[in-house]
Amino acid sequence: QYLRNLLELYMKVKVKQSTEDYRMLQMAQMKLNCSSTILTPTNAALILLTKEHVQEKQEQVPSDQSKRPQDKKHYDELEVKRRALEWILERDGSLQEEQNYECAETEEDTLLQIAETLQELSLLKMTNSIRQPNTKYALAKIYKVLTLRHQKARSLGYNSYADFFLSKNMMIKNSQEISSLHNTIAQKALPVVLQHINQWMEEEKRRTKRGSKSVTFGDAFSSSRNKPSVWGELALYLEMETVLKGMFDLCRRLFGVVVKEETLASRIHQTWDRDVRIFHLFDEDKEMTYLASFYLDPFKRPENKMRDENFCLPLIDGAMQTHTTALSGHASVKTMPLACVVCDIMPPDWNDSPCFLSFDETVNIFHEFGHALHQMLTVVDFGFVAGLNAVEFDAVESPPQLFSLFLYDEGTLKGFAKHYRTGQQIPDELFDELIRERLCRSSLRILEQAFEGQLEIEMHAAENESILQILEKCYDRFMPYRTKVEKGDFSKVVDILVDGNPEFRCRYLISEVMSCDAFAAFEEVGLSNDAEVKALGRKYRETILSVGGGCSASEAYRRFRGRDFNTEAFFNQNGLF
Repeated sequence: QYLRNLLELYMKVKVKQSTEDYRMLQMAQMKLNCSSTILTPTNAALILLTKEHVQEKQEQVPSDQSKRPQDKKHYDELEVKRRALEWILERDGSLQEEQNYECAETEEDTLLQIAETLQELSLLKMTNSIRQPNTKYALAKIYKVLTLRHQKARSLGYNSYADFFLSKNMMIKNSQEISSLHNTIAQKALPVVLQHINQWMEEEKRRTKRGSKSVTFGDAFSSSRNKPSVWGELALYLEMETVLKGMFDLCRRLFGVVVKEETLASRIHQTWDRDVRIFHLFDEDKEMTYLASFYLDPFKRPENKMRDENFCLPLIDGAMQTHTTALSGHASVKTMPLACVVCDIMPPDWNDSPCFLSFDETVNIFHEFGHALHQMLTVVDFGFVAGLNAVEFDAVESPPQLFSLFLYDEGTLKGFAKHYRTGQQIPDELFDELIRERLCRSSLRILEQAFEGQLEIEMHAAENESILQILEKCYDRFMPYRTKVEKGDFSKVVDILVDGNPEFRCRYLISEVMSCDAFAAFEEVGLSNDAEVKALGRKYRETILSVGGGCSASEAYRRFRGRDFNTEAFFNQNGLF
């Protein structure tokens, strides 16, 4: 309560510039024995939380410590409180340390202008019959968005919007470090991509029986983007119920979590569609203690689902909620996590027909379930930093990517993927073809991701460079094989900006680097060694999944791996040794 009063005082001083309130603030500072000359909400809260934390620890220490063993925690309670407080203050706009009284109003007006401009840009793209937006109107909107974002960053004391976004939301806060990763990817992947393009062009010539002059890079790329034929052949081994069982068995093997479905006969919860299913999670290592629940909405519904829509939606954060009651006053109740996994799978023709998944649909459902596990296995009691909340953007994709990497392990995939009629495992030649296709296409995929990530960083970092110059520079560095017409197409820029909030797509590559390094830890102990895999999986759950946003992602990963992640396993996984 005292902390809330103190923060309220701070806001009064900040907004009204009241001399009386400032004197009260100075008195509060003296009461806290604060050594700093200016009391800010951050350091005042930290002082209070530190005292409270020390007091709690003193009260918990028994007279004879040997009689009372302490449970090992994989996160610091004070760190959790600090991160939760920073999230609250930042959301309320009161974390700004400088006495800039016009900052909040300026930022709100800037955000409003950005939203309006992005809406105009989105409509401009939708109304064009061709993919390339109208240069005359779209460029003006793009420059306006970037200028407003740059002004916002400058008003908050940052050199560029890229610096502002990275410092607030990312684990890697230095844009130079991210650019170095992109350049390394280009050096390793570009020669491989050029070799594959030549192969695809030769295949296109043979397939179409046309002369060499009529086959272009565009033909090669359209060929490279076709889904591999092996994915269709694998569908007969990937019936939906079989995939779900294999996914839940892997979850039990790694994390000790048992997943049970709520049957229609025993269902007490309503769903928004008859195909939506409900599952509950239980802790195998703690006498089947209930952990969380999630909805699974697997099938396409064109009337209320967008195409290729796969996501995990956190519905309820697992945390301590304080309720005021008439009889007992304040009462703390533990709420259990609830999530929703949404996929875009083609439903079967008939209710009793089997539902077959392509391999990419299998990867998608594993990926989204990995997000759901990150949300549901939290043990942090502060909802603001529980589960997926407050996890750095470039680390939030790491757990689901790790979970889906197990699909490329022969033992894991063959363990559940059976032919729906014969019950036979996937043949060795089919699995080998899957791995070959993955390695053949992964270099092109990560090179395009590096291009988009670097383009977005340079757009938000450069101040005196035109969009077309940045675009051409990024094309020359990452995709020199593109034609001059393709390099002049700035629809990539529109795609980056039109989503509204900046994504900084480099976060996907950074998460993949982290997930590949984590998967290498399982490979080091032996993926067929059940005892070691179980121990390492439990460690991953305790140090990363359970903590969520309760500590920095880099610190959580160091507790799991014993070191920072590196790129070696990432390049090995993508065939760039």
